[in-house]
Amino acid sequence: MKKASFALLIFLLAGCTYGTEQIKTLVADPHYAKYQEKLNHLEKSYLDTNITYSEYLEKKQQLEDDYTKEVKEREDIIHQN
Repeated sequence: MKKASFALLIFLLAGCTYGTEQIKTLVADPHYAKYQEKLNHLEKSYLDTNITYSEYLEKKQQLEDDYTKEVKEREDIIHQN
């Protein structure tokens, strides 16, 4: 009985560590990742002096508005059901 319990414990631990990458992709929000990527690119453009501060603020506000709209649309779909 102890051997069976030990074997079950080993299989359980091995199974938990095997699928961590799949779990990370299920937990990560691809929409937020895309938003963060665009925000980082925008900040880099400003820091590299490719755009002015006012342009940066305007584009950042537009980016935030777009992301907020996407989140609201997804929440509306979820709460419909």
